[in-house]
Amino acid sequence: MVSAETRAKVKGVLVGIQKRGLPAFVHDLEYTFGTDWTGDPAVRIIVNLKDEAEKLPDLGDRLSKLSFHIRDSVLKKESEAFPYIRYRT
Repeated sequence: MVSAETRAKVKGVLVGIQKRGLPAFVHDLEYTFGTDWTGDPAVRIIVNLKDEAEKLPDLGDRLSKLSFHIRDSVLKKESEAFPYIRYRT
């Protein structure tokens, strides 16, 4: 179970990332709280990509950098809930 305090911290981080501006190929972020397969606290983050993202020749590199940024930001602020990141078009 993810505590209310952890939820608030993670939500603040993700809202901050969105307010500062997502890359042009990203539509928005969605997230839910729960546990991972071991029962530890987790936040599942879905990065919704715009249709034109699939045409970018370096999409893999861009997604890798974005994942690192999101994961690093969440873990620096809150280490209780591990961020699992997925992509959706």
